[in-house]
Amino acid sequence: MYYRHFGLSDQPFQFTARPRLLFLSEGHRESAAALEWGLMHEPSGFTLLVGETGTGKTTLVMSILARKYDQIRTVYVSNPKLGFDGILHELIRQLGIESPPVKFAMLEAFDHFVTGLERDERVVIVVDEAQSLDDEALEELRLFANRGRADQKQLGLVLVGQPQLLRRLMRPELRQFNDCIGARAVLNPLKREEALDYVEYWLNMCGSNAARVFSRGALAYIVGRSGGIPRRINLLCHNAMLIAYACGQREVDLRSARAAVAEYENPLAGARRFDGVLPWARFWRACGLLAGVMALGFFAAIAEIYLGASRGNDEALAAPESSTLPEITAPASAATTASAPLFPSSVPASASETATPTKALPARHRLHRRRRHSQYHRPRASKPKEHFSIWRMLVGDWPKRS
Repeated sequence: MYYRHFGLSDQPFQFTARPRLLFLSEGHRESAAALEWGLMHEPSGFTLLVGETGTGKTTLVMSILARKYDQIRTVYVSNPKLGFDGILHELIRQLGIESPPVKFAMLEAFDHFVTGLERDERVVIVVDEAQSLDDEALEELRLFANRGRADQKQLGLVLVGQPQLLRRLMRPELRQFNDCIGARAVLNPLKREEALDYVEYWLNMCGSNAARVFSRGALAYIVGRSGGIPRRINLLCHNAMLIAYACGQREVDLRSARAAVAEYENPLAGARRFDGVLPWARFWRACGLLAGVMALGFFAAIAEIYLGASRGNDEALAAPESSTLPEITAPASAATTASAPLFPSSVPASASETATPTKALPARHRLHRRRRHSQYHRPRASKPKEHFSIWRMLVGDWPKRS
């Protein structure tokens, strides 16, 4: 085992309760005293112990129950989700009472058993994980605790649970149950010095010490990230020692401690996503992607050609009216063979006047061209937008412009 690699005689950080080897901090001593008082002397018959998960409540209860009390008969219930009927069945079984499995018969058999006890004897029911009890089960337990002699409390009840149990008992509908609780104790997480003593205690029990197994930085890092929860300290120290053992190190360094904490706080950090696509499917998927890219390039080229043609038409329509057109002059033979005017005037026409009809011909020709152009080539109402539709161009507008 890995602990022999560090010179230890046994596994120091375990996850099962060891009542015989119990580390008692200040909070554990106070809680143990409250539990022992509730078992033996509490006159109200009700004792409450609350604490965060992993603080050692079950270990503390087991250590108390491991002690032999001649006048106390204890019944330990670890599964309160069975309800009151399940707790009653467990009570009859552990006490060795013979009774048919009927609720009324079991209650009668238990009353007969309690009345036969000595005056100083009592029965105590310890319910672990009591936060799982519903309101109806709590009320039935309150009424059940009144059985026995009227002048002596012969039935006790110890509830061990998480802090939400205490918050539930503060509600108005459970006021009667809350008022019956006489002894109360809260098991808080360990302080920093207590957490260091906790690690040192378990390593000493296995024949070593913290300075030989953990570096100073690694131990400080583990204790700081544990929050003072004993169960979490066990887990982080155990994993850090395993990582150092796998790396062949004789001492748990800060890198191993960081790796153990990262694995605990984020267990999915090294998880990979499953890729179930087969190689041939990846090939066809790549081919489809390449075909899509080529199709987009083809349509982009067609769109560029279409936009270029549209811009050319717009520039032709926007040409200025003063563009010079080739002048049409009369042929030279017409000037030589021209006959005299049909209606001569008394004053001969000058050379500029005779040339007027020939110079006016290009202006009329330009006007005629503009009218015909505007008749058959009317300009569009608006220029084409930049975000055109390729499919509309190919299917609808292309035949009209071809």
